[in-house]
Amino acid sequence: MKITNVALLALGSSLGVGHAQTACASLRPPTIPGATILRTEAREVLNFHTGGFEAPANGCVINTWLTHGNAGDEVLVRIWLPLQGRHQWNGYLNGIGGARFSAGECTERVAFAEATPANLARLGYASVCTDAGVGHIQPGNTITWAHNQQLVRNFAYLSIHEMTVIAKAIAHDYFGRPPSHSFFFGIGRGGGQGYIAAERYPEDFDGILAEGAYVDYARTAMASFWPYLVQHDGGFVDRCSLNAIAEAAIRQCGGFEALTCIGFRPESLANTMYLCPGGRRVLITSYDASVWRRLNEGPFGNGSYGVHHAIVDSEWATAPPNRNFFTAEYITDFLLNDPDFDYSTIDRNEYLDLWEQSIAEYTEIWGTNTNLAAFRERGGKFWAIHNRGDDVVPVSVAYDHLERLRDVFSQAELDEFYRLTIRPQPSHRGYWYWNYEPRTELASLINWVVLGNPPSA
Repeated sequence: MKITNVALLALGSSLGVGHAQTACASLRPPTIPGATILRTEAREVLNFHTGGFEAPANGCVINTWLTHGNAGDEVLVRIWLPLQGRHQWNGYLNGIGGARFSAGECTERVAFAEATPANLARLGYASVCTDAGVGHIQPGNTITWAHNQQLVRNFAYLSIHEMTVIAKAIAHDYFGRPPSHSFFFGIGRGGGQGYIAAERYPEDFDGILAEGAYVDYARTAMASFWPYLVQHDGGFVDRCSLNAIAEAAIRQCGGFEALTCIGFRPESLANTMYLCPGGRRVLITSYDASVWRRLNEGPFGNGSYGVHHAIVDSEWATAPPNRNFFTAEYITDFLLNDPDFDYSTIDRNEYLDLWEQSIAEYTEIWGTNTNLAAFRERGGKFWAIHNRGDDVVPVSVAYDHLERLRDVFSQAELDEFYRLTIRPQPSHRGYWYWNYEPRTELASLINWVVLGNPPSA
């Protein structure tokens, strides 16, 4: 069944219990256990426009800052509501996740960050994001909070929960009725936030969309360093060479659906020429083939956390990372507490030691486990989407987590609340979030939650 945004809007807006409405400028957050509200600003924003969508947005925008005890943190929660009289609210609230070491690019100073909630308001959705008190992505920022216990807790899970509590209450006050349903979406690290929210706070969201998710961050953050480690000593392989081998593997293995292909030998392509896009030719070497094999085998040689058949669409796997490379930041800032550490000196044994350190120190804080029983029992729905050729978060991560879920739930139980969709896209780019438009994936998630029709693909 195909369901349109118009139909979803009509369905959502018909639900909820009404009470007196509060003017935009008078909106204030509720009391949050364990937190103190520092200040709140609420104002109407008219004719907001930035690249990525067709028409201007009009919203009631509420900024709330809060802190926790004597921690000295200052957390921003930013809410966009469809402005009454300009856009009709469909009754839905959307939490927006972050990326890398940002809990959410939740600031009007970043046009890209503002585009998504503004466009959601234009389409009738309320939305909320938070910076967790750690600010937005910028070089040298991570070390300033990586060893502050409160800020790490904020970033890992607490701020997503608190922003949701605040947004639900404020939407209720503004529209005179509570959200009929609440959703969350995120990509990469933001997708990982969705998993943690479902586990720790199963009542927060009715539906969660996680694309290219960093599941079990204590491990996958380290897995993202593997391509660099493989190529550091022998040199970084031409991106086109890796793609040529990947395309051959895909052809031989029956397309992207073959995660592993026992019969494929990348070495068979050594000393062959390949025509790259733009007319450039490259000679595939035996070293190129060995690098491709090691990338696919992963750090443990068994395919776990390997970069399976990735079509490399970025410099991530084929160039030395700079200081802003997020996995390097994780190692230097979180694990070693030394932002000046030369990560190029790390050998395989040291890498595996750091892997174990990451598991020991950070699994509890942001490891994504499989305790989703409460989320399932309350009727929550979780849709994970992963690009087969994701070159940042290997698709093997999604498969590994699915197998762990199968150890906990029967297939019938999983089918009730969890879907994993693998798509043939060739990189980490291309998930819908980057286009600001929730017209396909989010609409399908809402269709599943509200009408009981799971996504077909």
